[in-house]
Amino acid sequence: MSMLGADFIALAEGGKWPGEAILWRVDGAVAAIDLGAGAATGGYVAAQHPQILLLTHDDDDHIGGWSGFAAEADRQQHWPKQIWLPYEWAALAIAAATPAPTATTTRRQRVTSENVIEELGLDNWTMVARQRDHDGRDVRSESVLDTINWNTAHDRVTALNESKELEEQVTALLAPQTKKLEGIGTREAVAKRAVDSVRKILQIVQEAQQSPTTVKLFSIEHAMRNPEPEPWLSEGSAGLITIPNGREVEPESLTTPATVQHLAMLYTLTIQNRRALTGLLWTCCCVGSNKAMVWSDSSGEWTADSQLHIPIELVALATAPHHGSANADHTDAWTAMWGTTAELLLVAAGGQAGQQVNGAFLAGPHAQRACNRCRHKPKERKARRVTASVPHHGPATLISPHCVRPQRKD
Repeated sequence: MSMLGADFIALAEGGKWPGEAILWRVDGAVAAIDLGAGAATGGYVAAQHPQILLLTHDDDDHIGGWSGFAAEADRQQHWPKQIWLPYEWAALAIAAATPAPTATTTRRQRVTSENVIEELGLDNWTMVARQRDHDGRDVRSESVLDTINWNTAHDRVTALNESKELEEQVTALLAPQTKKLEGIGTREAVAKRAVDSVRKILQIVQEAQQSPTTVKLFSIEHAMRNPEPEPWLSEGSAGLITIPNGREVEPESLTTPATVQHLAMLYTLTIQNRRALTGLLWTCCCVGSNKAMVWSDSSGEWTADSQLHIPIELVALATAPHHGSANADHTDAWTAMWGTTAELLLVAAGGQAGQQVNGAFLAGPHAQRACNRCRHKPKERKARRVTASVPHHGPATLISPHCVRPQRKD
């Protein structure tokens, strides 16, 4: 471990395409971001005893390792002190357990966050005012999540699977969009996996809430609407990890029972890359010290908001947005990195076979790029960890082998 900064690890356990799972070690503390595609990765993360686990969004290559993580955390009787989740996951769990007595007519309209957020009163969830005990630890009060009837929630989702009603509602809500949703698949494929995705989210929220950990929820809406600038300074745990595009919120009961369409709308929120949480990793408690940015699958749209300023000039290492893919939906994230130093290390964590590599990733010196699964020579190269040392100040150092493809010349 680095004595003058932090260690960054992009894991590669669990198969040819391991997904994205990040470990950050600094001054005896460990933070983890996502759990990769399989149980082996999740189990390895749990065995490192992270103090904080951030799950950024619900793609399988980011949360597929949950079952392995939970099993290993139970086996070792060592759960993280905190697990951070997108707040719409909690809303989905509460909605599943709060069914409306009758169905409503399907409204063929484009899904927007305002539709379901306003109808269910999620915009009324309050931002957390932290309470601490005499030892300086967060005080955990009873949450609405503690009162959920999980049997009701799971039984409802099972019934919706049998009736195909949730699938039909999702298909209807996505109908005005193009036939193929970039980076996700056809709307039919998205609708077909709706029940499985909702079940996975319910499982994670329930098991996290019933574990010894403290569940914290972060909302991108509250970050965009709150006049207080720069959440990267306050949202999370400064000195280890903070959230630059979210505000911590406290869940509340819904203002109206949830219809099947509400569930469908909440599900379509969870698949939007623009809502993926981003992690800012600290090398020490100093505000002006080096940082590492884990974009996950965030589109980076939020970076255009002046209230959500991030200290991009302090970022010495960053993960490549959306695994370094050429998906144009993530252009804003790439643009935001123009202000970084020339010595920036870029790590493409995860990705899929056949996924085109972004030209911005190839534009940097190949000695300052790395990936945990090579897409240039996928038949010749196996998945491997990417490790780097990030000092308090100065350039980060790549410890594992760098990218095999030379710098692109335009």
